[in-house]
Amino acid sequence: MNKCCSAFVIVALLSACLNTEDQASNQNNTVREKSAESKEKIAQRQQLAFENASAAPKLFRKGLKENCPHFHPIILTTAETIQLGTRVFNAGGISLTNRIYEGTVYKILFTLKDDCMELSDVLQAGIAKADSEESYHDKAWALRNSLDLIMGGPPLKPPGG
Repeated sequence: MNKCCSAFVIVALLSACLNTEDQASNQNNTVREKSAESKEKIAQRQQLAFENASAAPKLFRKGLKENCPHFHPIILTTAETIQLGTRVFNAGGISLTNRIYEGTVYKILFTLKDDCMELSDVLQAGIAKADSEESYHDKAWALRNSLDLIMGGPPLKPPGG
């Protein structure tokens, strides 16, 4: 093969490789965009579930009792956690209270796996709210509100709130 043809083949191969990289980059960007859209839709669904549960907490609990196979252990765990968290909070352990509530929320989510999506959405919305807060006080209350919904009570207002 002469030098001219060799150079042409090399240029064609480089062009093909660059074109493939551009296509892969475009596909990756499309996947990222769809993933971001999907995350946004999931966050909206979770927030809506939290708002619906907050509007009718007794109905939310009744739905859990009827549809969630993990209802009884979750109720027991939640009641114990609220009792402990309240004592710790009132004793001044605000950051510890946040950890207690956070640990229980994650434990429940782990227990649920793909069961009880409505409860999972409510708890995920509580985590998102807690993550957006600056202080441990507000983080703890965001998580506590999610736990209160499991118990069938409305979200409470924090002291001084």
